[in-house]
Amino acid sequence: MTPAQPPTASPAPAEEIRLVVFAHTPPPLHGQSRMIQLMLEGLAARPGLGIRCFHVNARVSGGLAEVGQPGFAKVFTLLRHAARAVWLRFRHRATIFYYVPAPPRRTPLVRDWIVLLLCRPFFSRIVFHWHAAGLAGWLQTGAKPWERRLTRWLHGRHRLSIILSESNDPALAVELAPELTRIVRHGLPDPCPDQVAVLAPQRRERLARRRAAVDPTASESRLRVLFISLCSREKGLFDTLEAVAQLNAQLAVQGSANRAELVVAGAFPDPVTEAEFQVRIRQADLQLPGPTGMTPAVSYAGFVTGEAKSRLYANADVLCFPTAYPAESFGLVIVEALAFGLPVVATRWRAIPEVLPPDHPTLVAPHAPAEVAAGLAYWLHRPPPDSLRAWFLANYSLDGHLVALAAALQAAA
Repeated sequence: MTPAQPPTASPAPAEEIRLVVFAHTPPPLHGQSRMIQLMLEGLAARPGLGIRCFHVNARVSGGLAEVGQPGFAKVFTLLRHAARAVWLRFRHRATIFYYVPAPPRRTPLVRDWIVLLLCRPFFSRIVFHWHAAGLAGWLQTGAKPWERRLTRWLHGRHRLSIILSESNDPALAVELAPELTRIVRHGLPDPCPDQVAVLAPQRRERLARRRAAVDPTASESRLRVLFISLCSREKGLFDTLEAVAQLNAQLAVQGSANRAELVVAGAFPDPVTEAEFQVRIRQADLQLPGPTGMTPAVSYAGFVTGEAKSRLYANADVLCFPTAYPAESFGLVIVEALAFGLPVVATRWRAIPEVLPPDHPTLVAPHAPAEVAAGLAYWLHRPPPDSLRAWFLANYSLDGHLVALAAALQAAA
């Protein structure tokens, strides 16, 4: 297995590599669709990398709530997408088929089976980019015999697997036998180029006010915690709520004037989860003393993008991301937090320890709100280290990502 990032330059390719990219771009917007969009736009803007993409926007869901849900209409949509992929293959002599496999969930996996059954015979090389983890491990421990045989037949013996980290899916090589495996980290356009000049001094001023706080009702006494992701239990939303409640109770017992307040951003997977969230944040242990009475410790910002998302990162003191999501492979929100120089409390889950700088002090066990609370308390009176922003610049630039991705695709060809 060969890491493919971060090279600083790419040799001139011997010939243009053409591939059909069968993957969806926003909407709906989430980490995978965003990275596909960045890949397509970035490679098109950098013809010197020698990669030409012909895109099939394989969207079958209208929103996040529909992702992974079955529907007959989706089958017909998939058939149209597959027909277009085959047409592009012959129209443009694009012999490489680039595909993002699903996590081990029944409906998305059936989608994979349909697409690969229809498209794979027409392409000489198959490239899988594993944005979701867990499929190979599921083949070993959770798949029925017929599911294992069918998946190995359709997914196995492909030309290239692109994974996001060393720990992306350890069973991949055994179960699906790719000819080549390359590690390509995600990369993003820098969302906060003025972090050092503007944002870092603002955070130091907030830290000084927290250290000097004597009034628990004052906003200056608050540690601003941000949770931004799919608002689900598996992503760690409810562990974050419990951690904030526990931390505030501990601070009150200690006689501290400090408290933690939480901003939650993202879409809910279903109305039941949203209703449970609304009930929980109204409970007494998630209320804070204010100048005119008790006020909520938790606010919900909804689904945010662009400048609204940047403001949330800029105004936060710490990102809380205690995920135990089964298909979690990278944690793109952590990369965004690092770009803003924002400390992170996150779980030792999948590749997350590899995404953060070495020896990051606030990695916690999954499903452990008490550890999350301790992690948040760690950053209450400590300044964010400069190494967070430096780690982003060194490892997660968009240019570095695209050069590494192009090198991996050149190897596949």
